[in-house]
Amino acid sequence: MIALRKLEGLPTKGRLKKCAELMRAFEEQIHLGLKVDSFYLSGLCRIIDQSDTHEYLRQQAGKLEQEVRKEKLSLAWAAPAVCGRSCGVLAALLLEELGTPLAEWDLRVPETRTLDPHARHIRPVSLYLENLRSPFNVGSIFRSADAFGISHIYLSPATPAPDQPRAVRSAMGTTEIIPWSVCALEDAVEAVHAAAMSEGRKCTVIALETGGTPIKEVEFSPSGLLILGNEEWGVSESALEAADVRVSIPMGGAKASLNVGVAAGIAMQRWYETEA
Repeated sequence: MIALRKLEGLPTKGRLKKCAELMRAFEEQIHLGLKVDSFYLSGLCRIIDQSDTHEYLRQQAGKLEQEVRKEKLSLAWAAPAVCGRSCGVLAALLLEELGTPLAEWDLRVPETRTLDPHARHIRPVSLYLENLRSPFNVGSIFRSADAFGISHIYLSPATPAPDQPRAVRSAMGTTEIIPWSVCALEDAVEAVHAAAMSEGRKCTVIALETGGTPIKEVEFSPSGLLILGNEEWGVSESALEAADVRVSIPMGGAKASLNVGVAAGIAMQRWYETEA
């Protein structure tokens, strides 16, 4: 790390940019449970507090410095989570001040320890991602799918692969433990019906799309397939025809639309909670 004395001597813009980078690094270390140099973190806060920047930012730096000083200053300090959160807030404020705010792809996602697939409570419910465009949405859906016990995720050939870097980041390790494959919709439908028949379960294919049955009125079967459509165009007409039921999430907003990852999470949670 750059010496604090040298950091103080940098021009304002360069100093604030370096402070933002250092705060993000401290945030990541604390999130990972690593010990940090509280002497340095305290000095970094003091430099920000004394810099020519807006009052709120300086106040936040002063609060973090006080929090750090509550503990005995040391070169190897196990910082509480509140300090990690404050480091992240300060980094974001500094970048806003410089006119380069954080974007989604700038987020530092700490390394995820290998997840145990045996810890999952798996339901006989699968997803079909039809022509999604965003790797971020794919990863987000995988993360929610793990939370709600989805057994398999099918992807159309035009959907970004789960092993794309942005999908991997938003999936937080779940692409490694949820089985997935690329296929046409009819193959996915055939597969879930065959699995349900072999186990004597009722199976339903659901298309999540506007203009359908409100989700609270739907009786979810023990197994089935949930079809999620393109971010702009939604579920295709052919997919709607392949579905047993068209299900919608009631909304009250002016735009009345949801990101596909958010909508998928709502539908999966609803299906999950209906387990007998």
